[in-house]
Amino acid sequence: TLSADGSRLYYAQCWNTQEGNSLFEFDLVTYESKAILTDIYGCASNAMAYKDGALYTPRPFEGRVVKVDLGSTPFNVTNITTSMVSPNAVKFNSQGDLYVTDTATGEVARIDLNILDSNKNREVLAKFPANSIDNLAFDSHDRLYISDTSNAAVTEICSSGSLRTVSPP
Repeated sequence: TLSADGSRLYYAQCWNTQEGNSLFEFDLVTYESKAILTDIYGCASNAMAYKDGALYTPRPFEGRVVKVDLGSTPFNVTNITTSMVSPNAVKFNSQGDLYVTDTATGEVARIDLNILDSNKNREVLAKFPANSIDNLAFDSHDRLYISDTSNAAVTEICSSGSLRTVSPP
């Protein structure tokens, strides 16, 4: 995940379900890398999103999505949503709405960042078979696409709520 100015790359280590995984920042100007969060239990997911000086990242083995405020020292980590089983990817659309996939349940949800109760701030938009969805992306028209690893497919979640398989054709 790149910073807004493109000067920093954020990436995560996901070796096992034990503590010891880290979140890293790589400076694309100086080519220096540093761990910015360490001893993360479970996987520190690479499917992060950057917005307004913060990283939003799923914690699959903790059932939550967190916000890492990169402007604070030490970095402030707050829960965004905690009502998930195994969130594995997050992205913002062009309007600033946060979306998340939960690989264990197959759910794709929109998170309402204005609702402070992290147990009640998500709206499920679609449900896929459990353990099948991998990632999500938006096109330039804010159409939402989900990658489905069990079927080697990409599916669009249409504004009507219907699903349309776009790949394979």
